[in-house]
Amino acid sequence: MKDEFMLCGECKSVLQKLPGEVLYVADAGKGLETLQAGVVEASKEKHIPVVHVNDSQVIVEVGSVAHPMVSEHYILWIMLRTDKGFMYRILTPGEPAAAVFDIQPDEKPLRAYEMCNVHGLWKKEIQD
Repeated sequence: MKDEFMLCGECKSVLQKLPGEVLYVADAGKGLETLQAGVVEASKEKHIPVVHVNDSQVIVEVGSVAHPMVSEHYILWIMLRTDKGFMYRILTPGEPAAAVFDIQPDEKPLRAYEMCNVHGLWKKEIQD
């Protein structure tokens, strides 16, 4: 089960390709760029999601130190991928770079993603 994200060259929106779906963009003249999620820290800001699984809740925090959340540099969204689907949380400047997701007892969290407006897409594989 592979998750695919693409960046629209025209509007700079991030698109998620769903399994079994064909992706159409009205004006693909600027093209779509496939995004590769970062998994190794390289800057002073920390981006790899830190994930805590507590029974029916999954807490996702961005980075091992608090990520900036100012209008010039912030986390746009956090996504949790489970064996049952996807859950998103849209963030805005001024709030913590974290999200809490409620999951079902039989649901298994697989990956967490986050999108920084400056440093792009990042992910963390969740181990059992």
